[in-house]
Order: sequence, then C-alpha cells, then structure tokens
Amino acid sequence: MAKLKPRRVTRPGLIFLRLKNSDPQQVYAGLRWVVDQKGYKPGWAAQKFKTIFGKWPRFGYVEPEVPSGDLRSFVANQRRNYGSRMKRRDAKIAATNVKALARISAIVAEIERLDRETGGKYRETSDWEPLCIVERIEKKMILNGCRGYLEPQLEAAE
Repeated sequence: MAKLKPRRVTRPGLIFLRLKNSDPQQVYAGLRWVVDQKGYKPGWAAQKFKTIFGKWPRFGYVEPEVPSGDLRSFVANQRRNYGSRMKRRDAKIAATNVKALARISAIVAEIERLDRETGGKYRETSDWEPLCIVERIEKKMILNGCRGYLEPQLEAAE
C-alpha cells in the first residue's frame, strides 16, 4: 500500500481549522456582528455557522460581538469565492446569450428572406408565427437572462 504524503494546509484552510476549534457561541456572536454591519439577512449568520461547524446553531439570542481576526478573514475569503463563482456564472450566461442571439438572427434572416421572395405575403400567412415566437423569446431572454429557457423554444420555432 502506498504511503500518503501529508498535504500543506493553505492559509484559508488553517483559518477554517482554527475557527472550527474555537468557541461556537463566540463565532456565532461574531457572525451576528457581521450581519448587523453589512446588512445581511439574519439567516446568513446561521448558514455560515453551519458551514464552519457542520450543524445549525442551537443558541438562544446571542448578543453580537466584534469578530476575531480569523473570523473576519474567513468571511472575506467566502465573499471572494462567491464573487468568483458569480463572475464564472455570468460569463457562462453571456456565452449562452451570444449563441442564442446568433440562432435568433438566423431565424429572423430566414423569415425576412422568405418574405422578400413572396413579395411581402409571407408575413400574412400562418408561417409568420416563428417570428412572433422569436420576439417573445427575445423579451423573455432579456427578463430571464436566457437561462434554461431559450433552447427548447428555439427548437420549437425551427
């Protein structure tokens, strides 16, 4: 059997371990202080407590206290990680929007071509419905950020 080498603990990992071994009530009081200072919802403190200790806080009311340096570092690290995740998500949505807009443009171009070939009569027929679908899709895409809505609608329009 191969021997496992010990891994180095990163600074965020070390901070997390120190928090996990500290007084839970004091950590929760520090999280409550962050909630008051940043204007977060009250459940935020409980969720972060669960992230640290693996269970929900079971205290009654806890008076907010100024957090320790480790807790402040932990919260700052969590905020950075959240910001990175949101940037990646937004980039993915933007890429989806670009693809969807290209497909919509192709559908609109095809409808306009057919309209020119028929001398403007194409828009008077029932075949005009795909463009109405495209307009509805564009509105929904703007409102919903194009997540999970566009693909089935585009396939139906084609």
